[in-house]
Amino acid sequence: MLEVLKIQNAAEQISLCQDCGVAYDPRCMAYRVKVDWKVLGIITFFMGAACGYLCDVKPLPDANDDNAFFIAARGTLDFMNRHGAEEAFFLNPASCGEPLAKQIGFAQKDGVWQMKLSGFFTEHKH
Repeated sequence: MLEVLKIQNAAEQISLCQDCGVAYDPRCMAYRVKVDWKVLGIITFFMGAACGYLCDVKPLPDANDDNAFFIAARGTLDFMNRHGAEEAFFLNPASCGEPLAKQIGFAQKDGVWQMKLSGFFTEHKH
């Protein structure tokens, strides 16, 4: 069973960031990604005016479940959209690899990984 859970305190977030090889950023919110009670990794993100920033979609070194991270990242983007983000930027697509970044819905334009969130979860085109 897939679980995507908000990390409730900075100490937990710092610890999982370290375990995943991600730099801790105090402005980021974070989700712990778990499957069958096993922690697979972390998603970090923050929000700005009418946009969201996906920072990292990063598995632990021994974890490999692109489907879980796809679903968790899409859920994170939906959260951003429901809280006013009309577009999103992926700051570190290398954290999950370009193929998964593209599958999530991001496209690279002028060196910036971005996607429109307006209508993304309500229109049937993806």
